[in-house]
Amino acid sequence: MDMNKIGFNIRYLMDKKGWSFARVAEECRWENGASRISNYVNTPRVPSYEALEVIAKAFGVYAGDLAYADFSKQKNIPPKFIGTPILDWEDVLDWPVNKNELLTKKTYDYLYAQSSANIMNCYALRVNDDSMSKNIEGKSFPEGSFIIVNPDVLHKHKDFVIVKDENGAIIFREYTKYSSGEYLNTLNTKVPGNLLMNNKIKICGVVIAHFDNLMK
Repeated sequence: MDMNKIGFNIRYLMDKKGWSFARVAEECRWENGASRISNYVNTPRVPSYEALEVIAKAFGVYAGDLAYADFSKQKNIPPKFIGTPILDWEDVLDWPVNKNELLTKKTYDYLYAQSSANIMNCYALRVNDDSMSKNIEGKSFPEGSFIIVNPDVLHKHKDFVIVKDENGAIIFREYTKYSSGEYLNTLNTKVPGNLLMNNKIKICGVVIAHFDNLMK
């Protein structure tokens, strides 16, 4: 993250709204958090991903914009949007058929990272292991980062997908298709788990976005 840009953007939004550090902390629901906000604005201290999300939500902007945009050059601040629910992995299987029921019954955190994620049935997941963290140079999804998944698009060769395996577990893999068959692969060569597609395996969605560059 560009700390100078984050601090500048927070200060810019504060001035535009007429908010003090204490008011920002109040909007973030951080008790005695004024000095924390001041540090983000005035020192090299970098907010965590979770803190960036909270601050962005308080101002009604995207976390990605807060980290990388230059608000002083924009005529209008990007509008707040509803966000993408961060589902529990076990909730993925029947989504979006059970979407309304789940959103009514359970309380989810929401990802506000970018507007392209605001697609009707998209959901977010936190990567929960290192099976998709590559040991060599290339695409990597480290544990703790976030992915956004669209369940309404067809998968194709080299897409990253969310899968129900033969045992009913929900896993994250890379889909590949060759003349010899269709495969679901891990990226971490130290982690077993490559699968050959069959009729007992179900692809539940395609990964359309990944956020690890906001993690700290």
